[in-house]
Amino acid sequence: MRILSSSEVVQAAERAGHLIIETYLSPNRTFVDLPKFIEEMDPLRDFGEACRRELMNIPSQ
Repeated sequence: MRILSSSEVVQAAERAGHLIIETYLSPNRTFVDLPKFIEEMDPLRDFGEACRRELMNIPSQ
């Protein structure tokens, strides 16, 4: 990834990895906490958007 992707994509991937690890290590949540947590938690959103921006900037052949 570091060879082919932009620094924006690599940084977004690193942030997603850190978020996943932090979430795994955080205290367990209850069912009452889940609706709010699900709204806040989308570890791949920024990574996916960075990938999409990069793909849109690749010239068509």
